[in-house]
Amino acid sequence: MNNLVLGIAARVIAPATLTLGLLGGAVQSAQAALMVDVFGIPGSGVTTWTFSGSATAGAAGEFVSTNIADTDSAQWKEIGDYVITDIDNVIFTDPASTASVTTSTGGTQPITGVLIDRDGSAPGTNNDDWTIAPLGNLLIGNGDTVTWSGALTLNVDINNFFLGSFNSSQEAPGNLFDTQLTFAVPEPLTLLGAGAAIGLGAAFKRRKSGNS
Repeated sequence: MNNLVLGIAARVIAPATLTLGLLGGAVQSAQAALMVDVFGIPGSGVTTWTFSGSATAGAAGEFVSTNIADTDSAQWKEIGDYVITDIDNVIFTDPASTASVTTSTGGTQPITGVLIDRDGSAPGTNNDDWTIAPLGNLLIGNGDTVTWSGALTLNVDINNFFLGSFNSSQEAPGNLFDTQLTFAVPEPLTLLGAGAAIGLGAAFKRRKSGNS
C-alpha cells in the first residue's frame, strides 16, 4: 500500500475513532470523574492505559511509590471483578509513560505503572484491587482536587481482563471512589472504516492509472 492510500485510510479511520471516543467519554463522564480507559488488541500482548478527569478527595490519603502491593490504603480495594487470569499483586510499568497525577497538597508525580490484583481463585466471582504506581510518594489532602492525564503502555494483554467498566470500590486512597476503569477492544465501526479506506484508495489508484 503506497503513502497515498495510507493517507486516505488515516483520514477515513480518524473520524470513526473520534466518534467512538466522544461517545465513550460521554458515557463515562456520567459515572466517574477519574477515568482510566484501557485499550488493546487481543493477542497483541500489550494494552494502552489512558488517564483523564479529576475528582475531589473526601479524606486525607497518599499515593505511595513503594510497597504498593502491601499498602491497602493506597489501593482501590474491591473495585470490581475485572481480572480474568491469575495476576496476583503484580506491578506493570512503562519507562516511556506520559501519565501523571496531581493533588492540591502534594503537587505532581509521574505515573510509572499500575498494580493489578485478582482477589480469589475463580474469575467472575470476586472483586479485585487496583492502584497507580507513582514515581514518588504523593500526599492527598481532604478536599484536594486530584487530576490525572497522559497514557502508558503495559506488557499485559487485553485478554487478561473482562471487557466493560468497573467502579464499585469499597476503599480508595483519599476516598476517591469516583474512579472508573474501562476495558475495550477495537470496535467494528473502526474495522469497517479501515476496510472502506482501503477500498477507496484502490479505486483512486485505478482511476489515476486510467487517466495516465
